[in-house]
Amino acid sequence: MSGGLGPYYVGGIKVAYISTDPLTDNVICSVFYQMAEFANDSYVRQALQAEISQGGALQLPPVSLCALNVQDPTRAATITGGPLQVTIPLSSGSPDRPDIALDTRDISICAAILERADLIQDALLRASAQNGAKVGLQRIAQVFAEHIAYYQALGVSLSVQDGSIQVTWNNVPGTTQVQVERRELDQTPSQLIAILDGSSTSFGDTTVSGSKSYVYDVKNLKNSDLVAVGYSKRVSAS
Repeated sequence: MSGGLGPYYVGGIKVAYISTDPLTDNVICSVFYQMAEFANDSYVRQALQAEISQGGALQLPPVSLCALNVQDPTRAATITGGPLQVTIPLSSGSPDRPDIALDTRDISICAAILERADLIQDALLRASAQNGAKVGLQRIAQVFAEHIAYYQALGVSLSVQDGSIQVTWNNVPGTTQVQVERRELDQTPSQLIAILDGSSTSFGDTTVSGSKSYVYDVKNLKNSDLVAVGYSKRVSAS
């Protein structure tokens, strides 16, 4: 294939045709295969690579890979095969649940392959790449569904009482510990201000300043494992 291709972005991943040199199906598949290497979920990675390589039968030419910290699953990379170049950004997310960011990047990898599979001229190879991406997306949907408790809103609400802020919430069943974190608006990171037993559903914060606005995070833990997080709207103590 020849001709220009404007950059395509999905979830921070950039797919670009950087020159007018011919682009063969094997090179495209090789770039896609290397993209799959950055999938965090092993099932997604294997499904993509098996389909893209036709179960290992397709001869894939080498591509250029520029990546630091090879053992770090969050690493960024630039993959170049002929005129096709893919840039995968560094994955970052909550220190409590770094896998959320990695699973989200898996979605981006699958979506990018699904959308740019149209570059492949051979109908069978194109359909295989698309199928691998669809299988990967289905898998990540299952992962998110299995961990839905981590995204549950705890109904965190705030009220101001005599210069203090009252934080209330609902706990999920089985909670053994509650952690309350606070940050000033537009500042990070949050600070842990209270550790409570699993039956607690409120906390009075008396260490606030009337001139500042705050946001609160409430975390439910079960035997030290995070099971749910709730986030408040901003509030001023004045």
